[in-house]
Amino acid sequence: MDLDAFRELLTPRGLRALADAERAVAEGADAVAAAVTLRRTYPAGLTGAALTQARLRSRATAKFGADAGVMYFTPDGLEQATRAEVAAHRAGRFGPGDRVADACCGIGGDLLALARAGCRVDAVDRDPLTVEVARANAAALGLSALVTVTVGDAEAVEPERHDALFADPARRTTGRRVFDPMSYSPPWPDVLALAARARGACLKVAPGVPYDVLPADAETEWVSWRGEVKEAAVWTGVLATPGVHRRATMLSSRPPGLSSERPGLSSERPGLSSERPGPSSERPGPSSERPGPSSERPGPSSERPGPSSEPPKPSSEQPGPPAAAPAPSTSSTSSTPPAPPSALSLTPDSALGDPPVGPVGRYLYEPDGAAIRAHLVAEVAASVEGRLLDARIAYITGDGPAVTPWASRYEVLETLPFSLKRLRAALRARDIGTVTLKKRGSALDIERLRKDLRLSGKNSGVVALTRIGDHPYALICDPA
Repeated sequence: MDLDAFRELLTPRGLRALADAERAVAEGADAVAAAVTLRRTYPAGLTGAALTQARLRSRATAKFGADAGVMYFTPDGLEQATRAEVAAHRAGRFGPGDRVADACCGIGGDLLALARAGCRVDAVDRDPLTVEVARANAAALGLSALVTVTVGDAEAVEPERHDALFADPARRTTGRRVFDPMSYSPPWPDVLALAARARGACLKVAPGVPYDVLPADAETEWVSWRGEVKEAAVWTGVLATPGVHRRATMLSSRPPGLSSERPGLSSERPGLSSERPGPSSERPGPSSERPGPSSERPGPSSERPGPSSEPPKPSSEQPGPPAAAPAPSTSSTSSTPPAPPSALSLTPDSALGDPPVGPVGRYLYEPDGAAIRAHLVAEVAASVEGRLLDARIAYITGDGPAVTPWASRYEVLETLPFSLKRLRAALRARDIGTVTLKKRGSALDIERLRKDLRLSGKNSGVVALTRIGDHPYALICDPA
């Protein structure tokens, strides 16, 4: 879809073509048949643009809810866009009325959340089509009065003339993900240089960002939504929480019966409008926290609790991410913006030492991915009075059925050294035919193992594949 085709899509005829395309997609029409039908009424370019948008809107519902029905997208822009709940949570850390520079706005998912939080946003993107899409989205949601979007390079943004900077550097090239921060657009060093000129900044990065590229004096927050780590955000200057360099945030509804008074959990989300930390020059420098259990031990990096500086014991006094600011009075032509999800926050506790390591207990706990990425496995272990199975692997075990939103709990039914034959026999003995396979610290191919097990029982179960010391193990479990 080119710029002219998109602009035609915004005309009355284009909107009719888009409505017809959406009906065809909703009815499950074959792509060729839908194109042939629309071509009877509309030119080829408009037909292609309408069908592309209809399919993208259908996919975008998972991220943007009802708003997707009036928004516009590009394929790469939709892939990189933040889901609405996460963007609303993050926008709540900016002050209502702040003028924010959005240095790489993409299709505008984040600038919309910022505008709804009461900010005024000056956004740029180097791609003219993407800029038109972002403008159209602001107009579709009734936020144009709070947003300006222009074609330009991120490097030309002047953070000094704004209250805060937001940057989400492009991490896709010709449809493929880019994992090396030096290959972001703009490159990571240029993004950090922009942030250094800002009073406060939020830099969105992939959750798997290498730890060694994160600024030592910033706060990095890993965010999960319903158990899946969605992104990381680097907060600097007045937007960072003093003394906190790592944070895990979990967005979801609080489980029934869970009290926010539980050790290590903080559901407070103080706004940053009146209680913001001072400028970075007044903030304490990087803390000399104790290294976590895996900082000096080899092991597969994707499976380690991480070089945790200091396993945090959750403290109810630690401030959580701020609550979202009130939405502006500007009316929306679509749905009312969703209320920000409830957030729980976990931060390091410097009083904690390395978490204990011990034998398999009655229960197995699998920490939330945000806590693992933030190197807060020891804090989760402390909250359930548990211990690690292996110092390099983020599985926790315990003897009691502790309740925490920060980990999934399973009752261990049987622990056995791994062998396919032995595991198959144990599962068949329990008449387990449906099995959920989990692994951490294991090189096994999950799908191949599933086929090789050849199960047919009537019961279901969970198998956790891991390594304890130098030996592979399988833990047969029930969700508890």
